[in-house]
Amino acid sequence: MTNEEKLRILYTNWRDLEIGFFDIETCDKTPEDPLNDIIQFSMATFKDGYKKWDFDIKIRNRNPISEQATKKAHGITEDMLVDCPYIDEGSEQTEGVSVVEHIHNLLNSVEVLCAYNGARFDIVALNRVFADHGLSDISSIPFIDPFIWYVMYKKKFSKSKQEDAARDFSVNILGNIAHGEGKLHDSSIDIIALHDLTFKMGVKAISAYTLKDLMQKQDRYVDKINKARQNNYRF
Repeated sequence: MTNEEKLRILYTNWRDLEIGFFDIETCDKTPEDPLNDIIQFSMATFKDGYKKWDFDIKIRNRNPISEQATKKAHGITEDMLVDCPYIDEGSEQTEGVSVVEHIHNLLNSVEVLCAYNGARFDIVALNRVFADHGLSDISSIPFIDPFIWYVMYKKKFSKSKQEDAARDFSVNILGNIAHGEGKLHDSSIDIIALHDLTFKMGVKAISAYTLKDLMQKQDRYVDKINKARQNNYRF
């Protein structure tokens, strides 16, 4: 991407950009852990309110899936992944390259990325896996994280999961989970809910027009959140 193109993106209304909403499921909850395999990746891109394409793949694990992750997060068991490709293998879905290369290509194909709590989890886990396979990290791609918006909107850390935000902003596809209804997380569902949630939250939780405005405000939010963590989680 040229410098001119980067500037155009920064000074465009962020709602008009091609945004890639993505989510991953893993073996456990520690993104830095080299044994924490990515076992599902889902992504959908939207522009001007319309979905352009989506992609979803389950990935065979080489390391054990924790019982906690299966029961409380995604419901994926090792038996469900037996016929899936390993992350360094190709499949019919990955257009002649390995799964990890295809994921890397998809993430680099959009103007902006969006994942809920992605700055602390998804981006960290993906960059670790990319480094393991000799691929560049994705930290330079503009990234928005509605988790940050939601914590600042509520001014507290408790009950700040994506399903809690979905409930508060009437995104029913995921909000029901916050009430103990429906299924466990599935990244293919989470990304559709995330699209709806991001645009609803963009009105109340973070008032910004251009992508540059939004990212600057998000950075200020991160500073405030970090200070709150140092102050026993008090704002």
